[in-house]
Amino acid sequence: MQDPRIQRFKDRLNTYSMTIVHADGVYRHLYFHNPNANYPGKRSFNVVTWPGYACIYGDWCDSHVITREHDMLTEFLNVSEISYDYWEEKMRLAGRHQILRETSSEACDRWIDQRMQDLAEEWPYLTEDELHDIRDEYESCFDGNDILDWRQLEELGDFTTENHGDIPLAISDAWELNFAEYTIDFLVACEGLRFAAEQWAKYQAQGD
Repeated sequence: MQDPRIQRFKDRLNTYSMTIVHADGVYRHLYFHNPNANYPGKRSFNVVTWPGYACIYGDWCDSHVITREHDMLTEFLNVSEISYDYWEEKMRLAGRHQILRETSSEACDRWIDQRMQDLAEEWPYLTEDELHDIRDEYESCFDGNDILDWRQLEELGDFTTENHGDIPLAISDAWELNFAEYTIDFLVACEGLRFAAEQWAKYQAQGD
């Protein structure tokens, strides 16, 4: 399922215009902003390309560099759908300092939602009050940063139901759980780069 943030980025980009600051072969500097916004520079960004690389930076996201093909704008970034895992790999190759994923409280919330759904299907006779109490047990494993502590998840005991015995709540392999997801900056960088390639392709087509 697509991250709902991505569609918001795409909707915003549909209002953006491209200004060519410099273009000489694969050496390009493109500027993108919404000319109708009250503050046109807000969430603006630049895309700079040179042989084998493309860099996005500006008001909307921190600097991200990606590398793969000689002309990144036409040979790599101009796609209808982004392979985020692959682009992450190529960004890490270009600049290991770039933070592309981070542990997310939202990912933890989604894990609890899925866990509760699984338990409700496995134990269809659980009451709403019992399900609420079980959720409380899992939510008690949040640390001070609203991230689930895998040690606490492994140490959870059984939940005693009123009529159907005990339900084990502990997650034996909780240390393997991954609550990291792509940062907003990474998603904006990917969408901005793809959009830049799309707009450049349209510009080139108009000149033919």
